[in-house]
Amino acid sequence: MSLTNRLGKVAKALAHRLPPDQFHVIEAIPVDRAEGRAPGLYKDGPEGSLAGLLVYDPAKGEPVVPDGKLAPFGLLIVCGPEYIEPPVDVL
Repeated sequence: MSLTNRLGKVAKALAHRLPPDQFHVIEAIPVDRAEGRAPGLYKDGPEGSLAGLLVYDPAKGEPVVPDGKLAPFGLLIVCGPEYIEPPVDVL
């Protein structure tokens, strides 16, 4: 196989990969539960993880993920201190 064909295969394989700084899952937590972290977006998990931690200030509104940081199919999980009652039929 020639070098040109090999490079073509590599280019095709890499064409569908997401940018390395996009997260597949971001967990958003209020600043008072962030164990001293300042508001911002942090990598979370082991090396190579595609999970992020978004620390936000509830006094300034709902959490906002910076543009381009959440993959198009990504999931944003917002955690808060409020308690939600389970459905009656589950009790």
